[in-house]
Amino acid sequence: MRPRCLGGLVSVLAVAFPVLAHAQEEDVYFETVRGARDDGCSEKGKYVCYDLLSTHHENYFLSGFNGATQVKFQFSVKYNLWPNETPSTVQFGYTQLNKWNMYSASSPFTETNYNPEAFYTYDFRAHGHAIARVADDAQQSDLVKDTAAAPAPAPDAERDVRCTASFLRGGFEHQSNGLGGVSSRGWNRVYGEARGGCELGPVAYVTGDLTAWLPPFGDSDNPDISKYLGSGDLTVALGLSSDDWWGAAEVAATVRKGWRAAIGVGGLEVDARWRPGYASLSKSWRFIPYFFGQMYTGYGETLLDYNNPETSIRIGFGLSGSVRWKKSN
Repeated sequence: MRPRCLGGLVSVLAVAFPVLAHAQEEDVYFETVRGARDDGCSEKGKYVCYDLLSTHHENYFLSGFNGATQVKFQFSVKYNLWPNETPSTVQFGYTQLNKWNMYSASSPFTETNYNPEAFYTYDFRAHGHAIARVADDAQQSDLVKDTAAAPAPAPDAERDVRCTASFLRGGFEHQSNGLGGVSSRGWNRVYGEARGGCELGPVAYVTGDLTAWLPPFGDSDNPDISKYLGSGDLTVALGLSSDDWWGAAEVAATVRKGWRAAIGVGGLEVDARWRPGYASLSKSWRFIPYFFGQMYTGYGETLLDYNNPETSIRIGFGLSGSVRWKKSN
């Protein structure tokens, strides 16, 4: 495209969409406990901000250490279909999980799982419904100051444990591997999810996420899948988050139990991640990679071999971020 044409396109878009979009960090911690960082959106009466496109589940690229656990990577985003000034929103999400034998001679993809979904979310922290913690407690946002029910935050050294409901969510999702014949796998399910967390001090936190789904349908290629994947999963995470040089670290464990009576029929995933401090980096761009490690043991890591147990350890990096719509009032 020639420069003049490109400039014209930018001008048209600027007239059609009088907004400023930028990336904003959106990891599980800030989604769950402390809310968004102060980027001007909390200036009362001046801006209204909506996260239009943001990370959904983990985004990562990981490598194993042998032929059975080569490369695994996941891409997951959600799009806000109903940006508004209430705690309610409707979103479309898409997650794609891939297993890739990158170190083999022809480097084939051994499996791809496709997971589109649509869901409704009631966000307890949205638009003044919960306390927003900015990067510096000494510079509290107007959102916090003007929330009548919000107690004044204590100094970091004296802060007690403070727990926050994050969101309630309900939706419909489809998951399949896109293959045919005897290798075809897939199911549809209606699910509900609840998330919350607690601050344990100036930088420490714990979060919890419970997801449950109704008996699946459209699972004729794998009618016994619930025997191995069950009807829900529970995730508990413990971490530290700071703008100091040592940054943020988190360990999260997700467990599920299949319908079969045997204790070992289910799955356990343990994720660990660390990101160095980024206070000196750009305030408008926080799409920052972090070091990521993952251990999975049990059934259902991917769809193709959901009924065969496996154990894998991989390391690599992850990404998180969002594109925010910052609209002047």
